[in-house]
Amino acid sequence: MAEREEFEKGEELKFISTVDSLRSIIDSDSSNSNAFFVLGLTYRHNGEWERSVKNYKKAIEVDSTKSKYHSELAYSLSILERFEEAIKHYEIAYSLDTTRKWIQSDIDRCKKMKEKKQVTQAKNH
Repeated sequence: MAEREEFEKGEELKFISTVDSLRSIIDSDSSNSNAFFVLGLTYRHNGEWERSVKNYKKAIEVDSTKSKYHSELAYSLSILERFEEAIKHYEIAYSLDTTRKWIQSDIDRCKKMKEKKQVTQAKNH
C-alpha cells in the first residue's frame, strides 16, 4: 500500500474511532453538550457540514449559553450558504461574549456573501 493510502486509511480509522467514542458518550449522557459540540467539530473537519450543523444544534439545545457553539454553527451554516441562519447565530454568539470582536467581521462577511448570492440569483432569473 502506498504511503499516502496508508495515511488516509489511518485518518479514516481515527475519524471513525472518534465518532464512535463521542456517540458512546452521548448515548450514556444525552445532556453532555460538549460531546455534541466536539462531534460537530469532528464532522466539520471531515467536510460533513450538514452533520456538523445537526450536532451543533443539539449542543445548543442542551446549553444555549456557549458563544462558541453558536459561532461554530454559524460558520458551518455559512459554508452551506444558509446566510440568514448563520448571521442569526453569529449575532447570538457575539451577544453571549462581546470580547470575541472577530465575530463582528464574520457577521459582515456573511451579509456580503448573502448579498452576492442574491445578486447572482437575480441575474440568473
